[in-house]
Order: sequence, then structure tokens, then C-alpha cells
Amino acid sequence: MSDSHIHLGDVEAIRIMRVGGNLRVRGITTGETTLECDSEPQLRRLDNGCEVMISGNATVELAAGNTLEILECAGNLDVEDIATPLSLGRVRGNLRARRMGAIVIRGEVAGNLTIEDGQAFEAEQISGNLRVEGARSIKVRTVAGNVDCGTIEGEVNLAEVRGRLRVSVAGPVKANRVRGKLEVRGVASLQAESVGSKVKAIGIAGDVTLGRVAGRLSCDDVAGQLFAERVEGHVGLRDVKGTLELPRVEGAVDLLGPLPSTGGWKITSRGRISVEVAPETSAKFIARARHGRVRLYGVPEANFASIARDHVEGTLGAGGLDISLEAADADIILFADSDANARDYDGRRRSSEFRFGRRFAAPFENFADDLREEIPEFVGAILGSAGRIVAESGKFTGGIAHDVTRTVGDALREVERTLSELDEKVPHDISDKLSRVGRKISDAVERAVDEARERRRDRARTHEEAAPEADAPSAASSEEPPIPGAEGTRDAAMMKILNAVRDGSLKPEEADRLIAAWAELHGKGAPSQSE
Repeated sequence: MSDSHIHLGDVEAIRIMRVGGNLRVRGITTGETTLECDSEPQLRRLDNGCEVMISGNATVELAAGNTLEILECAGNLDVEDIATPLSLGRVRGNLRARRMGAIVIRGEVAGNLTIEDGQAFEAEQISGNLRVEGARSIKVRTVAGNVDCGTIEGEVNLAEVRGRLRVSVAGPVKANRVRGKLEVRGVASLQAESVGSKVKAIGIAGDVTLGRVAGRLSCDDVAGQLFAERVEGHVGLRDVKGTLELPRVEGAVDLLGPLPSTGGWKITSRGRISVEVAPETSAKFIARARHGRVRLYGVPEANFASIARDHVEGTLGAGGLDISLEAADADIILFADSDANARDYDGRRRSSEFRFGRRFAAPFENFADDLREEIPEFVGAILGSAGRIVAESGKFTGGIAHDVTRTVGDALREVERTLSELDEKVPHDISDKLSRVGRKISDAVERAVDEARERRRDRARTHEEAAPEADAPSAASSEEPPIPGAEGTRDAAMMKILNAVRDGSLKPEEADRLIAAWAELHGKGAPSQSE
């Protein structure tokens, strides 16, 4: 069918009921509205308006002053230079809008949505990613992908973001639920009820109010108050000028100055809490470390009264800031950064290369803390799970070796993947730290396997004492041919297998089979050379 070119100069409002293909709409300053299709459209004129049905692709040139409504577009939709409000229904492909007035989307955008230089934008459902660069305000109910917004004059309001949310230079930012990372910079305020990963906020002109944060919390230059109901990762704060309340932190907390001279700070954490104290600090401290101790480095100890080893109170300056610190399972550290001894209080945490304030602008800004705080917790959880399976396996059968080595293999594979991902992101001078983590993992795995094997031997001796005649099959099994990786002592065999996995010459699945075979062989009665 031949192309159709239709003039619609006598209509003011156009409603496109459906477009079967792609649609491009372009606003024009002179001339009349025209419709160009690759197939014959169906038109229905109503007073000063027109309803259109298009089976294929189409292009609309919209004259100034005319209004447009699109109910459904089966392909991609591209619109530009339209000053009048645009109403959309459902777009099954991608939507791109440039230099637009207000846009309202009542249905779903099945693909990605990009807006450049628009006014107010409102949408119900975006199944792809959302990117907005330049708009008056944004309000979206659900975005299935990532959201990137920049230069928004007014409010950014998002009910649910299933991917990452990143906002730069905007008014107030509100999000009920963000499953991925939340990063904001240069916004008026931040409010989020639930974040599934880390939160990073820099240059906030007002308050930061958070519910649950499943990852890290990093804030720099917050002019208002900061409240987070629960933070499950590490907290790093710098230059928070308002009140601060963190009632539940699962990881460590680093508070870097300058501290405000008035207000109240209250922090409760399961991990270590460290506070940078400047010479001009005006604060009243109450510090309790229930299963640790309170340590002072470079601060005037005469200003503090030690009520107990784990409880210290004191006042610096006029005591304008009331700061209450409680650590459940670690130490509390107050240090004066200007003091040379204070800078050396924890070599693992602080160095000239990884000062918190400078890390915000660095490519690997929080990697030193990530490596120290998150990886050991992650590895500990894996190995703790392996240890529980080992401890709870009560049967004296080959199944215990299978259970233990299966868990060991799962742990090794997960840790190998994590370290591999980190190795691609970090500088070369951090690689030695990753190697040390790998060695610690291997040592812990080896200990778990050894403990399980010792329990098997103890049960074997008890079984032999109760039924001596059962020893014959075990003796016969010692004549089985050696298994690769079984040479030498037990420790040497285990280390040989684990080192091969770490070096990449042996796959974790192959290591599983070797460890299981070695354990089965020696568990049946074949003595190792160390015995």
C-alpha cells in the first residue's frame, strides 16, 4: 500500500487511538498539522478534533497551539519540540522526549524512557530504565529498571524503583522503596523508606530521613538533620551540621568532622564507633562500649571521667553538642586527627591514602573500609553456615563428608566470584589485601574439614571398640589405589587442593570431588602419614 500524506489544518485537538508501528511527533512553528503514514489511516472528525487509527509507522508534524493525545503506540515513540501538554496511554516500545511541555503517562511504557529538557512529568509504570536530564518535576509510581535524573528544578517523587536510583542537582527527593543503590548529590532533601543496597548522599541542603538501609550509608556535607531507622552496613559520615540519630547500626560507624556546636547526636551500633575530634569541638560525650572499651587518642583525657572500662563521659569546650554513643560488640574510639599519635591508633583503618574526606572524590572512595568491614562479614557468614552443617551432621557415614565438602565448595565458589569481581574494580596496590583474604578463607575451610574429620575418627574408634569384628572391611579398604591430591599428610593434601583452586588450576567442582574422595578413603581406616 502506498504512503499517505494528510493535512489536518482545520483541527485543534488530535487523538491517536492506536499506532501499529513506530511513531514520531515533531512540533513545528509555522505551517499546519500534517500526518504521514506508510499505510492508509482511519480518520474520524469530531467538531474541532480528529481521531486517528494507524496500522503501521507514522510521522506527525504538530502545529503550534494544537493538542495531542496518544492512547497506544505498539512500537517506539519519539516526540520533540511540543510546548502543549502531552497525554499518553500505553507505549510498548521505547519513549524518547526532547524539549517538551508537561507529559502525563497513564499507562505503561514497556521499554526505556528518556526525557531531555522537559517540564512536569508524571507516569504510572515504566518497565525499563528512566533517564531524565532537565525537568521541572518528576512523579512516577513504578520503575522496573534504573533511574538517573539530573537538573530537576522541583521534586523527584518515586514510589518504587526496582533498580538503582541516582539523582544529581534537584529539589526534594522522595522514594518509598529502592531495591538497588541510592545516590544523590546536590539535592534539597532526601527521604526514603527502604533501600536494598547502599545509600550515598553528598551536598544535601536540608534533611536526610531514611528507613531501612540494607547496605552502607555514606553522607558528606548535610546541612540539616540526619535520621536512619536501621543501617545494616558500615556508616561513614562527614560534616553533618544538624541533629543525628542512628538507633540501629549493624556495622561500624566513622564520624568525621567538623562536628556541629549545637544539637544532639545519638548512635547505637553493634560495630566499632570512631569519632574525629577537632581542637575547636564543643561537645558533651557519653560513650558506652558494652562488650569492648572506650579508647581516647590525642584528646584531652583530663576532660573525661572514666566511670568504668567501657563507660566514659566528658565535655570539650562549651559542650554545645550532646553526643551519646553506644557500641554493643566493639570499641568506641575518640581521636584527635591533628595529633600524630591519634593518626596511628588503627593502621588498618586510617592511612594518608584513604582519608574519608578525600575518598568521596576518588574512584575507589570507600574500598578500604569495604574490604575490612564487608568481606570478612560475608566470608564469616558463609563459613559459619558451613560450620553449622558440620556441627549438626551426626551420622557416622560418608554423608557427612559429602555435606561438608558440598558446603565448602559452595563457599569457595561464592568467595571466588566475589574476589574476582572486586579484583576487576580495585587498584593494583590493593591486590595483596585480596590475596590475604583468600589465604584466610583457605585456612578456615581447612579447619572446618579437619574438625569434621576428627569427629568421624572419634566415632570410628567408639564403633571399633563396640564391634571389633567390623575392622576387617576397613583394613581391606586401605589397599585401594591412591587418589590424586591425597599424597603426604592430611594438611598438605588439603592445602594442595585449596591452593590449586585459588590459583585457578583446579575448579571448585573438581576440588569437591577430590576432598570427598580423600575423606572417604582415610575415613574408612587408611591412616594418614601424620598418624
